[in-house]
Amino acid sequence: MVMKQTLLLMVLALGMCRTIGFAQEKKYHVEDDGFEWYLISQDGTEGAQDKYGRTILPVEYKSIFYSNGFFEVRSRNSYIESTSLLDQQGHLIVPEGYYPIHVLGEDNTRWIKVWDKDNHEGAYNIYGKCVIPISRKYVGVTRLGDKYGEKNVYYQCRHNGEYYKYGKFSICDASGKVVFTTSKEYRSIGLVLDKASGKYALVVLTDHWFFINMDERILWDPQCYTYSVEGSVFKIQKSKEGPWRNLSQQEKNKILFSADLLKGNSEYFAHASEYPMHKIGETPSPNSTASSNAGSNSNNNPGGGTTTVVVEHHRDPVPVQEWQQCPACYGSGQCPYVKCGGSGWYYIGDRASTCSMCHGSGKCSTCAGKGGHYITVYR
Repeated sequence: MVMKQTLLLMVLALGMCRTIGFAQEKKYHVEDDGFEWYLISQDGTEGAQDKYGRTILPVEYKSIFYSNGFFEVRSRNSYIESTSLLDQQGHLIVPEGYYPIHVLGEDNTRWIKVWDKDNHEGAYNIYGKCVIPISRKYVGVTRLGDKYGEKNVYYQCRHNGEYYKYGKFSICDASGKVVFTTSKEYRSIGLVLDKASGKYALVVLTDHWFFINMDERILWDPQCYTYSVEGSVFKIQKSKEGPWRNLSQQEKNKILFSADLLKGNSEYFAHASEYPMHKIGETPSPNSTASSNAGSNSNNNPGGGTTTVVVEHHRDPVPVQEWQQCPACYGSGQCPYVKCGGSGWYYIGDRASTCSMCHGSGKCSTCAGKGGHYITVYR
């Protein structure tokens, strides 16, 4: 009798252990965008339900993380750190096979950057279309022109070299078509739109920013430390602490070109012949774009009087090293992902997870933890 009771107790205890082992844990989440959902955990797997308890994702994933309107998930059967992306309804947006995946931008400017195990980068739009295939093996992909609407979006694609180091670039349009590829190496490249005219400017960085055409000839080199474009207002800053200056319409005319050139049209800029152009590596004269007849405005003196010409002497700019703060971490050198904060990890529920942006190093991946870099400016 005692033995039977003992056996019965052992069976009951085993059943309780199995029941406890498979018990579901349900945690409520409210995201920054207002989305409400439940993380369901059971026996080492995770799933998701909406705020009404309806299943979004079945309880079959190794991990689930919500970010910027999407679920980043890892499959239970994934033997490598491979992720996929699903929307708030559980529809597949980016298939498994990437690590990591990040949703960048805000609201209607969001886009998806993906990496492979060799750190090549690609891009998807938020509707699940692959725009920049990772098979192209770009080492850097950045979206340009978000504030101008989807049809005016372009992608800066780096072929080689680290961030802010010299390398070759391609510019791809919103569909992923390559519309421009550099033959020379630069530290960065930008494509900006003038909303008033619908024309573009192509700007590149070596030791400073300057404007080029599609043949990589210098259209205008104002030796600027940085630039900014808001609508149709183009600004440049000559030094880190210096004042901002708006470009005049005449200055803008030197650098703007038709969008037709980005569609494979090889015609030259309508205005380019009005201004001297210089090859990369040449130093343009500071007064190369000034009118050559500036000194011919002397009064015609019928009496043959003497004309006085005033010549202004200017000191040639000299190179100066200036520190440029990293735009991702704002100079801290720490991983800019909010939930990581430089620690290299963050919690998903009660479970610690390695940060997918810094891979556990705690350092900013953009500047390698340096907080920025030195550039040469001319003063």
